[in-house]
Amino acid sequence: MDNERSGTGVRPPTLKLYYIDLKSFLSAPALALRLRRGLALYSANFMIAQQLADFLQEGLSTYIASRNERLEPNAARVTALVVEPDGQHVVAFVPVVAGGPIMRDLRANGQVALVSARPPDERGCQVKGVFIEAREARDDERPMVIDQWERFRDKLAMIGLPRVTTDAWVTWPCLAIRLRVQALFDQTPGPGAGARLT
Repeated sequence: MDNERSGTGVRPPTLKLYYIDLKSFLSAPALALRLRRGLALYSANFMIAQQLADFLQEGLSTYIASRNERLEPNAARVTALVVEPDGQHVVAFVPVVAGGPIMRDLRANGQVALVSARPPDERGCQVKGVFIEAREARDDERPMVIDQWERFRDKLAMIGLPRVTTDAWVTWPCLAIRLRVQALFDQTPGPGAGARLT
């Protein structure tokens, strides 16, 4: 806090707030420098409620999106999503064959978005966040991933897209891309589309 004296008295303290992403938090030298300078740190703390988590994990049409240094987008289909118990982290399972451009972007700037929609009624949600880490999906995760994918294909069949049209889509092996949630938005068509979810 800064106090400035003037000829008319003492100016009230001014609190300086700095928005930082998780990469800044994980940079110990940068964090120590800010603390030595007495600067307040601020980071948004979003949480996915259980009802929304259930929706995101029911088997949806989901894409992961990133951007490069020229602000050019990249995207890939997500086979499955897992919302971690804390509600603040999401793991997106992306087929390895499609993950290259996404991973280059995420390692460069960390900005990531997920967009999910349910084919029968077009209920949708966008998750914006910051990249944490990526790893190869484990064999014991494969049944869960394939189960979500098959439930998505069931929904496609409900709107007239037969399974044969998606039989050749590659769903495994996957990268497990973990992100921290920073914002949630309603993407369901209608008057509330684009509204921030709390």
